[in-house]
Amino acid sequence: MIQILQVFVLCAIFTLCGYGFVSEQKDSPQYNISEQSASRVVGFSFLSFFLMLMRLVPLDLIINNEVGKIVVSKFIEADAEMIKIDDETGDLIKCKVQSMQLPEELGCINHIFCDKTGTLTKNELRFRGISFKGHLSQGTDTEKIL
Repeated sequence: MIQILQVFVLCAIFTLCGYGFVSEQKDSPQYNISEQSASRVVGFSFLSFFLMLMRLVPLDLIINNEVGKIVVSKFIEADAEMIKIDDETGDLIKCKVQSMQLPEELGCINHIFCDKTGTLTKNELRFRGISFKGHLSQGTDTEKIL
């Protein structure tokens, strides 16, 4: 997504630079652009730059990315553990992926909180300390972290 945005920004910059160059060369016969056709020339130059710069983002990369999202979504929908039984009718309700960004959002997990310390210990969770905005809290003691 960022690469496509970069292509659009580059196209806009090149179009503005090209229009500035052409507007300075008004007397030259090869750049004879009237006021009425100026907007068409800018539009065509933007499209020309877009077609040239679009090779920066390979099309097969975009297609492979989208196909991968579809395949992962179908695997999520076909998962047997994602089936729920309706309490009123007793019907099976299958999972339905309604957003293609779901596989991307599943990969954004940063922290997993667990209440176990390990299988070889007593499996007790002991609070040692926590830090919020630079303040360290350990039990009842609080001190400023430098």
